[in-house]
Amino acid sequence: MIEEHPTRNSQIPQGKLLRRGCYDIGPIEVGQNILIHEVVFHVYDCNDFTRYYLTKNGQTVAPREDIPDDLYPLRRKLPDRPIRIKHMNIDKTNFRNFLDYDGKVLRFWACWDDREAVFGEKRNFPFIYFLVDGRCEVRQILPPNFGRDPVERFLKKTYLKKNDGSLFPDADLFIGNVVDVLGRKFFLYDCDDFPKEFLNYKHGPRDWTPIAIDDFGLFSQKIPNPF
Repeated sequence: MIEEHPTRNSQIPQGKLLRRGCYDIGPIEVGQNILIHEVVFHVYDCNDFTRYYLTKNGQTVAPREDIPDDLYPLRRKLPDRPIRIKHMNIDKTNFRNFLDYDGKVLRFWACWDDREAVFGEKRNFPFIYFLVDGRCEVRQILPPNFGRDPVERFLKKTYLKKNDGSLFPDADLFIGNVVDVLGRKFFLYDCDDFPKEFLNYKHGPRDWTPIAIDDFGLFSQKIPNPF
């Protein structure tokens, strides 16, 4: 059996090159070449037990040979030219947000009612707000045989802007609000437990009673923020 030590991110099939079996290759000696399936392998060393076993049985084992270095990882470690830093951001706010909020999101459940358009319908989406940088993402969960392309993201993670050009803040996330997502009105009707605790601590207590979306039609106007 012949195995190759895997190299991380090599993009080449690695691992077991030859399964265990009986092969007519003659004696295996250190420093000699062996031919298996038209592939030449060079034996440069053996482990301590193999060396002890062969020596005990009267076979002379050659010393270990040095193998040539792989030039590719050496080039990766030594850059061709020095790295020059033209700009350094001394603002530590982003780094602080990364340490505090990396991996933490505010997930709301939103409804988009598009039944005024031809072949429009009312659909539900998870609306996700990333605390680390303030970007938003709209995902879609499609049931089997729904007749739509199985696309995971309805809107990829990006910054949403309000009508005045400012970025969409987490203060506008509350049940009953309507979020403008590139001209589409998304009505927030429910959320997870973490957004309730986080927003209550940051912006004060709010009413988090879920809203039955079947009682609402089209949302043409944005509901004012009572807080």
